[in-house]
Amino acid sequence: KEPRASTAMSALLVSAAASMSWMGGTRSSAMRRPNAAPRSAVNMIWHVFPRDGASGMLKTDYYVDRGHQQALGRYDMVEFEGQKMNIAPDQCIVHAAEDGSCIYVYAQGQQPTGWRTSPYEPWTWMQPGESVALTNGHKVSLDCTDPESAVYKFERSGWAEEFGSYNSGT
Repeated sequence: KEPRASTAMSALLVSAAASMSWMGGTRSSAMRRPNAAPRSAVNMIWHVFPRDGASGMLKTDYYVDRGHQQALGRYDMVEFEGQKMNIAPDQCIVHAAEDGSCIYVYAQGQQPTGWRTSPYEPWTWMQPGESVALTNGHKVSLDCTDPESAVYKFERSGWAEEFGSYNSGT
């Protein structure tokens, strides 16, 4: 058994040496790290998460990069409570703006999709095919029959650093 182990080890060493010579021939060139991107080049990411956390009907949260989109709907609901069949699998599509300034919400499905900018406002209902641009702290409801049961909230990463946090007094 020892000859097989040493043969396997030799093959591994030959393979490693070949890959090192392909990468520049020296250990130092293979270990170099790329330069970090400048801070201004970092993509703005939107966090789309259930407003009620683990206690609510929604189970998934998403991080949406600039220019990308994500469907929100029935399959984001917890299984033990049962998925609501009046909510489409793609009840709405959220699309982060290219510049990261807002998140666009496009209503889909058969039922209206709600949105609001404050808990002190009533829900505004979009019919399928309509859209709205929302920003930090705004919410979307997937269920027009029970609006408070399936609410997603939007939070832009870096918002506190850019505009000041709620606790800082700015």
